[in-house]
Amino acid sequence: MFQPQGEVPDEIAAHLVPIRIDGIDVGWVLPGWLERLLQAPSPFRLDGDSLRIESVLQTFASRNAALSRWTDDARQRWNLPGWRDERVVLRDGERPILSIERALLRPLGMVLRSAQANVWCMTAAGPLLWVARRAQSKPVEPGKLDALVGGGIAGFDDARSTLIRECQEEAGIAAHLAQAAIEVGSIGIAYVTEYDGLAAIHRE
Repeated sequence: MFQPQGEVPDEIAAHLVPIRIDGIDVGWVLPGWLERLLQAPSPFRLDGDSLRIESVLQTFASRNAALSRWTDDARQRWNLPGWRDERVVLRDGERPILSIERALLRPLGMVLRSAQANVWCMTAAGPLLWVARRAQSKPVEPGKLDALVGGGIAGFDDARSTLIRECQEEAGIAAHLAQAAIEVGSIGIAYVTEYDGLAAIHRE
């Protein structure tokens, strides 16, 4: 069973259905989204206790082609907030498994890899941590406190190049300063949220 680091109650985790590709669980879907994902035309099928992509789609390229067609259809059928036309690559270690529109990560319970930076400075009063507040216009988590810099890792980008780009775009931090960022590790979070009127899992 899915054991996330985060706030997913046991009674909800018990209803999660894994999305399994090549024997790897790449996503976790709640019942409301499961019904939607199985609506034809769909590359997904229910196989025992898991959701799978059609067995003929055995390569990264073939999965992406099928998912791209399905994504275009899903965009027309569902009112998904935060549509970005930005594809995220899911991996097994270094091996890419598939790429998917970022707005579909929550319905599919797939992980968003992101780069985050916390920034602090020393003052006469002691250390001060810089904290950002998300704009009210954000489609996801509007108005909430956030790391000073954070951005999803798109395509085949890596964490450091993403961080340098996001530092400039989100906080006006020049590249030569962003390059001095110190990597301190990684954490995983998971929690239940509402997405297009249905419960979904945010994983990052």
